[in-house]
Amino acid sequence: TPSLSSYALHISSKGVLTWGASAATNYQLKLSGNLNVYGQGVYNMGTVGTPCPRDSTMTLIMDCLANVEIGIMVRNLGEFNTQGLSRTSGKNIYYCKLNTDEAIASTSLGVDTDTGWLDNDEIVVASTTRTAGQCEAGTLNGAAGASTLTVDGFGGAGGGLAFAHSGTSPTQAEIILLTRNVLIRGVSATLQTYLDIKQTATVDCDWTQFKWFGSGTANKRGIDNGATTGSVSFRYCSIDKFSVTNSYGYNQTAATSSNSTFSNNVIWNVANESIQIAATTGTWTLDSN
Repeated sequence: TPSLSSYALHISSKGVLTWGASAATNYQLKLSGNLNVYGQGVYNMGTVGTPCPRDSTMTLIMDCLANVEIGIMVRNLGEFNTQGLSRTSGKNIYYCKLNTDEAIASTSLGVDTDTGWLDNDEIVVASTTRTAGQCEAGTLNGAAGASTLTVDGFGGAGGGLAFAHSGTSPTQAEIILLTRNVLIRGVSATLQTYLDIKQTATVDCDWTQFKWFGSGTANKRGIDNGATTGSVSFRYCSIDKFSVTNSYGYNQTAATSSNSTFSNNVIWNVANESIQIAATTGTWTLDSN
């Protein structure tokens, strides 16, 4: 069983790991031990200047044999970057709203935004009743139209919606996009991984999907941001199926926390708290999620 000293990938001072960034390439790395980024080490899964191209993917699989057996730790003064792109150039759309009422089994959803989302992208439609279980996930069947999403993979007849959803204000259903071209994931809904960010780490994650993270164990709850004077930013990311009991989504753990931003993200199917902020002092940003 891997422990904190069992490294599949260990990036130390002045070490830099940067993924390839060629067009039309599906990159994948599977680790069966911890990923540790130490002081002055750098992990780049895309960079701000060279993000993952839209027609490529980057997938990091943390190959756990037991839940949170292995994970990602960004130590003090370590740097961790993941940079994807929106699905279509010029369309930084991570959610939209229904603007037509949709019945059970509907496969054509009227929406208020030209999303630019792509064939087989995974989406979630919010419940518009007081029944949380009527939130539901499915996929696009073809690229999005300017005002329509054609869907399948839902629980209704023919892959259509399993539940009716309102598209009329003030109860318009929100529709979120889970798919990103940069993905970090565990193995399954019972074999999850974690991300542990220490006090002076630097983390910058844009357009990244985090799937199957978390547990009830401290520092392995999901995305644990313990930064105090470091710099942490999650923007346009998706938190997807943090399913194990007591998993958290974004967990900002430090009592004093500055330089942390969690904005324009979407969250689906988290076992415990989607967002928890322990900070009572400092300056941080949480908005548009």
